[in-house]
Amino acid sequence: MVIATLVGCSGPQSDKSSISVSIEPIKFFVDRLTDNTLDVNVMVPQGASHATYSPGAAQMQKLSDSRLYFRIGSLGYEQTFIGRLKELNPDMKEVNFSDYVELIKGEAYVHGDHVHEGGVDPHIWLSPAVMLQLLPVIRDNLINLYPDLTTVISANYPAIESDLRATHEQMLEITQGLTHKRFLIFHPALTYLARDYGLEQIAIEHEG
Repeated sequence: MVIATLVGCSGPQSDKSSISVSIEPIKFFVDRLTDNTLDVNVMVPQGASHATYSPGAAQMQKLSDSRLYFRIGSLGYEQTFIGRLKELNPDMKEVNFSDYVELIKGEAYVHGDHVHEGGVDPHIWLSPAVMLQLLPVIRDNLINLYPDLTTVISANYPAIESDLRATHEQMLEITQGLTHKRFLIFHPALTYLARDYGLEQIAIEHEG
C-alpha cells in the first residue's frame, strides 16, 4: 500500500511559535496543516523507542516553553512525566488523543520486554481510521490557539483529509477482499489497524 505524500499550500510565514508533540507522525500532520509555520518539538525523536525513551533536559525545556502539547496519552515517558507538566508550564494547552479514541485495553498489555500501564495499547496513530478521527482534533486546536493561521489551515485541511481518507478506503478495499485475514508481525504494533480493518495480528515477539 502506498500512502500519498500530503502536500500543503504555500502561505505567509509568521514568527515561529513552539508546540510539542509526542511522536514524529503527529508533527507530520501539524507541519502540513500549517505550512511549517510552527516550531514543533518532538518528544520522542525519530528512531528512538517510545517505550524506553526518556526525554532529555533540552526537550523538557522546549516542552515547558510550548503553548500546546499534542500527546498520545499512554506512552511510557508520558505516564512518567505527565504529573510534572502543569508545574513546568501551567498555561500550556494539553490535548490527549486517547480521549478521542476507543482504546484497546486489557489487564496487562505486553509489548516485548515492557508492559503498558493500565493495559492500554498506545499505537493509535498506526491506523488510518483512527487518524481520520484525530485530524479534526489537530485542526481545531491549532485554529483555536493560532487564529491567525485559520486561513492557511482551512485551505490545507481538505487535501490532507482527502489523502488520509483515500488510504483508509484503500485499506478497506484490500482487507475486505482477503481470504485469509491473519498476519504475522514481530512487535505487536498494529493492533488498532487490525481491529479497524478486520484483521488478526499474530505477534512473533512475546514478553521479550
